[in-house]
Amino acid sequence: MEIADWSWCLRSTRFLCVHAGSMCSMMRIDRSSSGKGIALFVYGHSHCSDDRVSGRFNGISRSCKLSLRTDSAGKRSKCSIFAMKFIPNSQLNSKSTKLSVANALSGALLGPLLDNYHSAFGVLRYEHPQVLHWTSFGTAFTITTQWWVPFLFALAGVIIGNGVVWLDTRVRSERERKERMPAVLISISAFSGQYWLSGLLASQLESSACTLCILTATGVATWVTLGELSVSIGLMSLATAISGPMIEIVLINYAHFYHYSNPDILGIPLWIIPVYFAGGTAVGKLSRKYHDWI
Repeated sequence: MEIADWSWCLRSTRFLCVHAGSMCSMMRIDRSSSGKGIALFVYGHSHCSDDRVSGRFNGISRSCKLSLRTDSAGKRSKCSIFAMKFIPNSQLNSKSTKLSVANALSGALLGPLLDNYHSAFGVLRYEHPQVLHWTSFGTAFTITTQWWVPFLFALAGVIIGNGVVWLDTRVRSERERKERMPAVLISISAFSGQYWLSGLLASQLESSACTLCILTATGVATWVTLGELSVSIGLMSLATAISGPMIEIVLINYAHFYHYSNPDILGIPLWIIPVYFAGGTAVGKLSRKYHDWI
């Protein structure tokens, strides 16, 4: 049997394999690790009389004893190894490096654009701003940022994106997820909308509590609808919502890089928490798509 997409098998538990004619068989994937890499064993149903199947590939062996059963034709069927694939550590490390680079570049490019919403609405001011101007299709654009902002968002992209993919391999319910590009783009647009909405509400509403409640509702709704209640994305979103504001406290109070116009506690507004939370869905889904491509 030919398995075309072994990279997806790394984080999948089952997939549907269509055989000759109209017969289909549900397959199962197991993993075995060694100091040299990971071996993938693909199991399916076959007709035979033995009750034990085993395989050995690149020094990694797999043996299992499975119960036999009688199918509708009166034949006994059992689970057997249909295919094996060994992925060396060098290939795994290369894949991880490519994923990190992709997530870092995405963060460095998109992060400053989203962060500019806060500068444009006047809710955030850099101590030493760098203003970039350019014209595209007759429209003038302005971005207010600082040199370190792309690097910070690049780091966030690597931590969140790689973190979601890593959690996918350890949370059984997540291994079968495959992201579609339209859903990824919608998630990125929703995160951009969350950033824009936070700047708008913070500049127009006097009550920070109202802004916090609205952004919390939209952030959770993004995870429920677009994130599809993903455990991996939910955990990374919570981690980002906690660590992001903590990093900002350091940048504001100790590095003195910027300040918010109306902070609530320790120099930060509380509404920034759900903004960080919403980022987990967009970055996580984009990273999954990168992982499938690489």
